[in-house]
Parts: sequence; structure tokens; C-alpha cells
Amino acid sequence: MQITILNKIRSIIFDLIFYSFSCSLLLVCLPFIWIFPRVFLEKIGYLWAKISLLLLKKIVGLKINFHNLQHIQHLTKNGPVIFACQHQSALDTILPYFFLNRFALVLKKELFYIPLIGLYHLRLNSIFVDRKRGILAIRHMLDKAKQNMSLKRSIFIYPEGRRNMPEDPINCQPGIFFLYQKLNCPVIPISLNTGLFWRRRTLFKEPGTVNVTIEHAIRPGMNKADFMHILNQSFERKNML
Repeated sequence: MQITILNKIRSIIFDLIFYSFSCSLLLVCLPFIWIFPRVFLEKIGYLWAKISLLLLKKIVGLKINFHNLQHIQHLTKNGPVIFACQHQSALDTILPYFFLNRFALVLKKELFYIPLIGLYHLRLNSIFVDRKRGILAIRHMLDKAKQNMSLKRSIFIYPEGRRNMPEDPINCQPGIFFLYQKLNCPVIPISLNTGLFWRRRTLFKEPGTVNVTIEHAIRPGMNKADFMHILNQSFERKNML
């Protein structure tokens, strides 16, 4: 789909405001991130996400519809879980801060070296993964996940490992099953279609409505084949919307 000149202008305006706002907020909060408890940063994260999504709606015309958010409290009442989120767009990294609290994000290690962002995630005890280290990276991820879950913090991971186009085949990496098996807790798939409106490798966005759905929990105890099939199927349905 070809993006119109008007949408390109709106996208550029959004980017200018969004990145200026994000950097300003991080700079203002920087002196306090090691003084105040993590809950302070979680509230800042929520404020950032809320304003970012509002800017996206008002400037670009891109709205977010959340489905089954009311189920999250029930799904987490017995303890932390693993949220496994589909990954198509930079927008996916904003969304969890809007509808979740007390969670640790699994990120690629390269993000640690981005000024301000790396410090912020370090304070939040986010899990940085060096994908080049293979099984060692997965073991490190497990250790950090156990540490966070002992503090009653759920894990939020993008199991595909990278952003994909909506038309790409779903291909979740085996690391998600390793966490599911070793942590012995439910996995909650989160399906979405952000890539239809904010595609990877482009700054331009299109107006429309993104659907983000909290899918049915995958309970502990499944074998790898069944688990991966259900997870992939949860993601494939959303690509049709």
C-alpha cells in the first residue's frame, strides 16, 4: 500500500514530537532513577506510553484497540507469568508500558548501549540478551527471569526474536519454550497487527486501527511441538485482521 504525502508529513511531525518528548522525559527523570523505587519508573513508563499513544492517535490517526485486557488480573493472580508478544513494529515496544505493571522486558543487548534507554532498563532490571552467544544467552535469560519472578515480576518477551512483516510466516524461536519449561508457569500470547500500519525499516505510519489481543493462556506441562503450534497459531490469526 502506497503511503500518501499527507501521511508522510504526519509521520514526520509525530517523530519530531515523539522523540523530543521521550528524550526530555528521560533527561528529567535521570537524576531520580537510582533514588526512587522501581515503581516510580513504572509510573513514568506508563505516562510515556499513554502520551505516545495519544500523539499517535491525534497526529497520525492510528488508534489502538485492546482486547481482553480485563483478563490480565485474573491470569496473574496466582503469580508472575510469561507474556509472549508478537513483534512487527517499533510500536510493540511502547504497548506493554501502557497496559502492564511489574514486568521485566527481554531485549537485545544492543539496546543497552543507547544513551539513557540503557540506564533506564538497567534500573528496571530488564533482561538483555546477546543473541550471538547461543545457549549461553538462553541460560543468562533464564537466570535473570528467575530473579525477576522471585520479585513477583512477570516476563515480557518477543519470541520471534526480531520484527517481522505481517505477511511473513510465524517463526517463534526455541528460547520461549525453554523459559516456559524451566519456569513452569503460564505463557500468555499477545497477538497484534501493528505492522499493517507502522512497518519495520520505515519512518512512515498509516492511519487506522491496531488490534492488540490478550490470547488464552498456555498452561504449563505441554510438550514442545504442541506448545509451539498453539503459540504460532495465536499469532497467525491476528495477521488476518
